[in-house]
Amino acid sequence: MNDPVLDVLLRSPFFEPFALDDLNYLARHARAETYRQDDLLLTEGDPAHVLFLLLSGAVRLSFQAQVAGDGQEPAVAEIPVRDVTDAGYPVGWSVLVAPYRYNASAIALRQTRVLAFDKDVLERRSLASPEFGVRLMERILWMVGRRLRETRIRLVARRYQEEVVAIRALLDQNAERLRTDSPLHKIPYYLEHRLTLSDAFDTLRLMRTSGEERERDLASLCLDILSDLRTEMEVFRRLQGIYELVSHAPAGLTPEQVNDLTGKHFSELFARTRYRIEGAGNLPSGSGHIFIMNHVCGHREYILPNGFLLLFDTNFVSTMIVRERYGAAPIRVVRESFSNEFGHKSFYDHGNYILVRGDRAAEPAERSRQRQDFYDRAGAALRSGNNIILCPEGTCGRTEQSPKPFKTGAFQLAAQTRPEPLIVPIAVANFDKKLSRATLVAVVHESFRVSDRISLPADEPAFRALAGSLRDQYRSWVQEAMLLSAEGAEPGAKPPEAAKDW
Repeated sequence: MNDPVLDVLLRSPFFEPFALDDLNYLARHARAETYRQDDLLLTEGDPAHVLFLLLSGAVRLSFQAQVAGDGQEPAVAEIPVRDVTDAGYPVGWSVLVAPYRYNASAIALRQTRVLAFDKDVLERRSLASPEFGVRLMERILWMVGRRLRETRIRLVARRYQEEVVAIRALLDQNAERLRTDSPLHKIPYYLEHRLTLSDAFDTLRLMRTSGEERERDLASLCLDILSDLRTEMEVFRRLQGIYELVSHAPAGLTPEQVNDLTGKHFSELFARTRYRIEGAGNLPSGSGHIFIMNHVCGHREYILPNGFLLLFDTNFVSTMIVRERYGAAPIRVVRESFSNEFGHKSFYDHGNYILVRGDRAAEPAERSRQRQDFYDRAGAALRSGNNIILCPEGTCGRTEQSPKPFKTGAFQLAAQTRPEPLIVPIAVANFDKKLSRATLVAVVHESFRVSDRISLPADEPAFRALAGSLRDQYRSWVQEAMLLSAEGAEPGAKPPEAAKDW
């Protein structure tokens, strides 16, 4: 009859070189333990009495370090070391190394099962079988060497934000020790293009479980280094899914239903990121408002294969702020597609948007007609109780350069609409960054009516002056949002370390 504990030990990379008699001994003296999410397996500095072997789940290793605090006394911060997710890997090997105190804490990231080996069990076997003791210390040295190599590679990757370069260097250093037909040789080529990233991760996961010892070791290390890239791959997949969902929406869905469906999927995406929303108390009651925001371009890594880029900033404000507060997706103001923008057109033609033309070459009379058509359509939507999202810049830029000059359309729309809607300013930051490396920030500021700022009816210079003064205000707001991003995610949002757990 098969012994399940012995089967685990036979598959464990750590115990691979041990004799069968030794593994049978360990199997007889092991005990299975289960930990819930956030349970501590061991605490830094405590006497080391138990060696754990991961069966399932995930364990985060971390240590405490002093950092500069706000007051005179230094603060203590928890510094993550690594996440152990591979079945068969040990946690707590300080039990075998003087001074026999745990040099890190270990916490369960989700429900986790482990095998526990008491220190005296390992010591008794080492005394009875010196060969066992020698192998045990050799494997500890193997773990230490692996950890040092891993730390060096991760430091290089994080310092220069070049995980792919680090992986290529790591595999190049080990190329001569790998079989010539090892699938790991393909990894650097898979990582060169977003469309083959999934092939890289599929190959690494396969090698981590079924490769030779060195292949398993390298694959595990590569997966750990590539955790941010894995997040980016999942973001890209979700964006592809959202685009295909909208561009091939069933004919029976109304534009409003398409917008609502889009909002649900973007909410699921953003819920897995690090974000911070401030000033939600400034959101007015009721609906029928104009939400204005600075417009931040998306990161080029999220451009879909057809050349279309789904922008995060407007979708974040739409789903995580407006839809969340008022229960319905707002109507976004979007420019009409150019004749060669098939991806842009296929997406926006299915939803409920207010499309505006960006034809600067049109005759003045035609441009005036287009503006009035926009005011009429947007005004009707506001009077019907819809919220509208509008970016006064009419273009996007980087967070550090935001905002660009404001146009006056949003303010003239408010001035022409009765009852006069509120203008709700929202400043955003970091939506041009990779989601795995940034905290997204949106700050809702106090709403106002255009008639509070200028006398109505107003002439064009008055609207331009209002747009200019508000842009100046936005510059400081964006700077404040960038400072908030450095403080991390808000309570209730996904913390930085959990954002990678897709």
